[in-house]
Amino acid sequence: MNPWTPLILAILGWGASNVISKAVLNSGMDTFVFLPWRYAIGLVALIVFLVTSKRLHRPGAVAWRKGALLGVVNMAVPTMLMTRGFEYIPATVGSLLIALVPISTVAAAHFVVPGERFQIRTLPGLLISLVGVGFLIEGGNDVVASRSDLILGVVLVVIGVGIAGLGGAISRRYAIETPASQLVLPQFVFGLL
Repeated sequence: MNPWTPLILAILGWGASNVISKAVLNSGMDTFVFLPWRYAIGLVALIVFLVTSKRLHRPGAVAWRKGALLGVVNMAVPTMLMTRGFEYIPATVGSLLIALVPISTVAAAHFVVPGERFQIRTLPGLLISLVGVGFLIEGGNDVVASRSDLILGVVLVVIGVGIAGLGGAISRRYAIETPASQLVLPQFVFGLL
């Protein structure tokens, strides 16, 4: 298989997921109905891909334990909080906040991943990005129903971003010890559950 095809599909899917999520929520589907369907479809697609590419490996007990934690901390909880936040704020504002996940991961990795320490020289870039997102969020205030909706949506998404950053750091730590091919299936199963 051409490696560019799945990469491009992943980029398009990731880039469009926030807008599509907002469209689904706007159509009247509740977060707690939408997310299980999203993960169920993702799990089926993952299994089909792994079987057809002959990459399906039976995860061991350690991979199931680690995958369970990742499914909750790296997938289910942050996605639930972020999607719930999208019920109150525009997709543009939510997407900007979600773009802070890498910064959150850098901060969490400092404490979770051996050898990945935060460098003080990156602090100016971090502060500029946070200030910039703050200005952009304030600019999105005119498209929400109320100021309290904006605050609630932002708080939900930011908490989700923080947990996703922790999940990303834990995922990185586990990837050092356990191959991703062993973690992905348990992660999706527990994300769905």
